[in-house]
Amino acid sequence: MSTTSEISNLVEEINLKPQLVSFLVNGVLFELNEELIQKRASNSILAREDRRAQFYDIDKNVYVFDQPSDVFEVLVYFISTGLLSRPTNINNLKLYSLLSFFEMDKTVINTFKKMEHLVFEINWEKTQCSTNSWLYTFFALPFTSRAKLINIFFFAMTMISYGNLCFEYTFALPLFQLIPSPTDNTTMILTIIGLDFNPSIEYLSYLPEIIYLIILLMEFFIRFIYVSNKLKYFSNYLTIIDLLSILSCIIYLCSIIKIKENNIIIRLIICFRLIRILKLTRYSMYIRQYIQTIFYYYDISILFFIIFICLCIFFGNLTYGISLIDHHRIHLTPLDSLYYSYETILTIGFGEHIPSTPYLTWIIITSILFGTICLSLPVPFLAIYNFNLDHYEQEKIMLN
Repeated sequence: MSTTSEISNLVEEINLKPQLVSFLVNGVLFELNEELIQKRASNSILAREDRRAQFYDIDKNVYVFDQPSDVFEVLVYFISTGLLSRPTNINNLKLYSLLSFFEMDKTVINTFKKMEHLVFEINWEKTQCSTNSWLYTFFALPFTSRAKLINIFFFAMTMISYGNLCFEYTFALPLFQLIPSPTDNTTMILTIIGLDFNPSIEYLSYLPEIIYLIILLMEFFIRFIYVSNKLKYFSNYLTIIDLLSILSCIIYLCSIIKIKENNIIIRLIICFRLIRILKLTRYSMYIRQYIQTIFYYYDISILFFIIFICLCIFFGNLTYGISLIDHHRIHLTPLDSLYYSYETILTIGFGEHIPSTPYLTWIIITSILFGTICLSLPVPFLAIYNFNLDHYEQEKIMLN
């Protein structure tokens, strides 16, 4: 009886363990649950034994996919069927690294056209998740990759969406305020390159917003040209965020009311630019990553979130305090404190005040850099934390 019970317990234990299937995709190993594959991708090349048998390597006991069209098809099924369901597991990091340096040749494009019913956007960013692991791919991939350059561009766009107002108050205005006369060397250089005008302070205050609007329009039309389904593209919530960001810039630029510090209408217009924070979901999925990790790892995520809010409040009040000293004023209300704390979130350490001395300008630049570093700190910590946790879970499954 004991022998029979031991055998039955062993059979039950084997049945409970997940049956993993190994896929070697372009040199990267993926291990997926066979039952999950049959459930979520029953009609794919991953589930049909008659199709994937030709890719089986007996010596390595894995299914090897190394041709571009096959690799792309497998990656598409990995994503579209939700096989890699957890937002931060090790399989996802492998997938993002593959997508980041994957080249789109004619064979791959033809394969993609056959799978046009799936929702994509442009090139290797079709799945809206390529830049989620920008830190992982930034250091792991060669600079020769065409997609790597695109990844760097999107990361630069993220920094621009955060800090375009910082450029306005730390570089643009001080530069043009130092122009004393038309005979100055700087003015001569501007004349040579075609900028023959005498800008006013009010005009220059709109310059960074104009540059940002041009970049937004260029990005929107590039995506619109490359997307396959034009109508479905406009129903995507990320496209709606893009359009709202463009609208917020246009409204701000079209506002003809003179900006005053206590003008409620202008403050509302400025607050409307909060949409550019949502715009970050287009590039790095930063806010969505926070929301997802809060549910998985509540303790560490809420700690980083509290630190982030405290830094925003600190730099907001510090900046406003510097501006009060600079303008020989000493009063500060709770409403002003709240407003400039919010404004700091938009500008990473600097708001709507112009420092009048180089010393104060460098204080603001230091605050901007420190604020940017603090915003970036949770990314590697969360990546290392999730990587170690996944490794621990895999070892635990193997031991059991």
